[in-house]
Amino acid sequence: MKPCINHPDRQTSYVCMKHEIYMCEDCMECRDPDIYCKFRSSCPIHFITKRKGNLDGKEIPMEIIEYRPIGIVHSPHKTPQGSPIQPTAARGIEGKIDIFPEFAAGLEDLAGFSHIFLIYHFHLSKKFSLQVKPFLDDNPRGLFATRAPSRPNSIGISVVRLVEIIEGTLHIQNVDVVDGTPLLDIKPYVPAFDVHTVEKIGWIEKKRGKIENAVDDGRFTED
Repeated sequence: MKPCINHPDRQTSYVCMKHEIYMCEDCMECRDPDIYCKFRSSCPIHFITKRKGNLDGKEIPMEIIEYRPIGIVHSPHKTPQGSPIQPTAARGIEGKIDIFPEFAAGLEDLAGFSHIFLIYHFHLSKKFSLQVKPFLDDNPRGLFATRAPSRPNSIGISVVRLVEIIEGTLHIQNVDVVDGTPLLDIKPYVPAFDVHTVEKIGWIEKKRGKIENAVDDGRFTED
């Protein structure tokens, strides 16, 4: 077993699957970006997984989850601060997505849809907290009752308008995604599947009038 990158005398429990960096429990508990993954500043996506553990002499299988970017989103938003917080606040803002050549064949038939889901990695978000003050509110809320970008798994979802596809590049509108964001997946938006009649929208009910003018103020971005 390889030693911990920060504490060579300690047993390792976690590994960054991209760089094969081994870490002990203390390194993971503090979640300091410089310890969590030494290459985080230069690596848009890195994968941390728990090594197989042992409890009462029995081996415990730990599932490895690994994501690979399929492309990069380009937009006028160069930093999170000042960017729209939802596509409804980004109407008419244009951008594009460069799909990596090895995934381009998967774009076949996508041009038949006017809107698509973008699933992406919040590569600039800071470490998460389970209690946050969301952009639309000054009161602490449970993380999972918000769309704050700092999350245990930093995955974002946006619905954008697909204008056209030219040689592996998607031209899109209503873009609220920061320039350079790694794209994980694309799915077609289908009203019959995705539009629902809802009875309540929680604390956001009183904030409806703020959404279209709301922008990121930098509270969830690394210093």
